[in-house]
Amino acid sequence: MSSLKEDPIQIDPRIPRVPIVLTQKHVQHLWTPDTIVTKSDGTATTVAALSEGKNMIIQFFYTRCNGSCPGTTMNLKKILAMMSPKLRRETVVVSVSLDPDRDSLADLKSYSDARSLPNNWHVVKASRANLEHLLKVTGMSAEKFDPKTQRIKHTSQIVFGSKQTGHWRMINAERSDTKVSLEILQITFEGVHYLNPRSPGKRLIPGQKVKVG
Repeated sequence: MSSLKEDPIQIDPRIPRVPIVLTQKHVQHLWTPDTIVTKSDGTATTVAALSEGKNMIIQFFYTRCNGSCPGTTMNLKKILAMMSPKLRRETVVVSVSLDPDRDSLADLKSYSDARSLPNNWHVVKASRANLEHLLKVTGMSAEKFDPKTQRIKHTSQIVFGSKQTGHWRMINAERSDTKVSLEILQITFEGVHYLNPRSPGKRLIPGQKVKVG
């Protein structure tokens, strides 16, 4: 759990705070979104190119957020650190600014540098039209900032998935336990693995007791 105070941003009540499985419609779009984005160094690319065919986590944030964004970013960093070296090498994080009109490339670089984000974590922005497209295909929602509070109303979910397993899910990484989030990411990225599989061809007889341990 984050030590931050209650998120002042209004979360869309339609978005559950528990993991959900995305529909086939989303799966078809999510793995290779061709949305054009710009990296903090000014390089233009696409979300699909950044993924490099690896597992991908997409976070929507903005640099001026004082609610869920900082907590989500730090928890994602913890989750990456908890991954096995192999899984970490096979995973890419893309953080997309929800505030392209105010967030400059310098702001994005400062946000990344201040948090010492790893090389497999890309902080990017897109044009307003491309941002709206990416939000739509990922099933996320956000509204422009309130002129009084300067805050953007948005969901605090992250979207993550794998081309290998074909699974895509959402979870609130800021409010979920990091160990639980890691397990959900591992299952989504790698599928289910059994630590002690039964011997090939061996079947249990109905009513038979199995010794565990």
